Amino acid sequence: MRQWRGYWLKEVVTDDWFDRYSSRFDDYRLPKKKNEREQMALQIGIDGHHLLHQIWFGGNVQLSLQELSSIEIIRRIWIQQYAIINCKLHWRTQDATGFPQNSICIESPYDIEARNSSKRDINYSI
Repeated sequence: MRQWRGYWLKEVVTDDWFDRYSSRFDDYRLPKKKNEREQMALQIGIDGHHLLHQIWFGGNVQLSLQELSSIEIIRRIWIQQYAIINCKLHWRTQDATGFPQNSICIESPYDIEARNSSKRDINYSI
């Protein structure tokens, strides 16, 4: 089953997708300018939304992908990080779209139970 997933991915994304996502993101790869980071976040959102759309509406072959816990995590993260307004994807900001309640947000796809908390100037991961 794993093998056909790789073939499916190659069919639904463009070649530049692999350039963007072949290695894990770290802070050193993020653009320094705020507007460039926002543009990158929007591109990530568009790419992720495209994949989720293909999984749900791309045909019967993708039905087993919908059952994967990792796909559900991505779907939930995209809901909390992006909003569709007037048929256009937007990266959520407090001013423009607001955020979901912190208690239901996923802080890390590697540990979906982890939560961030701040007290005074100290940020905690709990």
